[in-house]
Amino acid sequence: MNRILLMWKPSRDFQLVDLDNDHVLVKFRNKADFDKVFIKGLWVIYGNYLTVQP
Repeated sequence: MNRILLMWKPSRDFQLVDLDNDHVLVKFRNKADFDKVFIKGLWVIYGNYLTVQP
């Protein structure tokens, strides 16, 4: 989680929800934070690729 905070630098907190099949849902509380992460696209966290979609 700390790496995510350092990379995304959100202005408000967000929630990570574990889903089936090694998927994670990210719930942003701030639309500007979502837009910033969505526009930047692909990320690598702990050696795993993360794709963002609305």
